[in-house]
Formats: sequence, structure tokens, C-alpha cells
Amino acid sequence: HYHAQRIEKIIPDVTPVRDIESRTLGNLEHSLVGRAWLKGHTWWNERANLENEVLTLLNEVELRPLLTPVQVAATIAEVSLYAYNGLRALAAIERAIPGTTYRFEVDLRAPGVTGSIDCLGSGGGVTVVIDFKRSKGSNPEFSKWAQFEKIQLWYYLNALQRENLLKEKVVAGYFFFKDFDKSWIAANDGA
Repeated sequence: HYHAQRIEKIIPDVTPVRDIESRTLGNLEHSLVGRAWLKGHTWWNERANLENEVLTLLNEVELRPLLTPVQVAATIAEVSLYAYNGLRALAAIERAIPGTTYRFEVDLRAPGVTGSIDCLGSGGGVTVVIDFKRSKGSNPEFSKWAQFEKIQLWYYLNALQRENLLKEKVVAGYFFFKDFDKSWIAANDGA
């Protein structure tokens, strides 16, 4: 091992410079979903396109030079897979509610309100509000929405209602990119 690593330099000395924080990975996944969606189904169904876009994102946030090749590969694999889960779910909603278009990272503008909605759909007679999460974590069950001051999705819906941007028919939910089978969507009686 010593000869291969030190003399022949066959085995590179890999020392992680930085671990990627969960929040950073989540931000990359959110960004990738928004970018990929705008490029269309045909584009994002090609896994290589998603992987190349992750590399572009890593370069844009100047994170790539701080990562080892192994960390870069792991980040590309995770971010592209998790974002693909979200993209497939958005496509399913699009099929169920024809005419809906999506915007991503939509700033809330109501007085006293800060934040942005991960995915806001409109058209098709329905308002669609999706909150992206990297993993299920401690996100609420639908029955606990009454504690709205702690629940992002409920907060977003209230802000949209104050801005008069909420249609009568509403579809809202959480997409958990990692624990995708735990994701859920709720609709009111009008939807």
C-alpha cells in the first residue's frame, strides 16, 4: 500500500476537506427540480442530464473545489436521484390536473410574511402548493395541521389566501425526496 500510494502515486491521498451539510444537499435538490422541470420531461428522464446539472450547480455555488472526487460522485448520485423522485411526482400531478404550470422558489409578498414556496402551481383551476423536503424528518401528519405556526405548508396557504392568490380548489402536500413513500398530497373538497 505504501509503495502504491507514495512512490508510484497509484492510490491518491484523499482527505475530505469538507462534509456537505444536509441543508446544502437539500438546496441543491430543490434547485435541480426547478431547473430540470423547466427543461421538460424528455430532458430530465435522461439520468445523465440530471447528473451533469448537479455538477453545474456544484460549480456555481463554488463547492466542487472543496470536495474530494468521492464526495462529488456521492453528491451527484444523491441529488440526481432525490430530485428525480420529486420530478416524477410533479409529472403525476400534472397528468391529474391538466393545464397546471409550476413556478419554483416563489417569494411570498403578504405584509409581515417572509419565505418562499418551493413549488407553486396554477392554471387548471387549482392552486398547487408543494413543500420539498430532503427526508421525512419530523414533518407533520395531516391531522396536526391545526398547529399552523409550526407547519410551513399551512403557513404558505394562509399567506396565499391573504394575497388573494388561492383558488377555491387547492392541492397541497409534502414531497420527501429521500423517504419518497412517506410523501403525501391533500386536496380540499373543491379539487
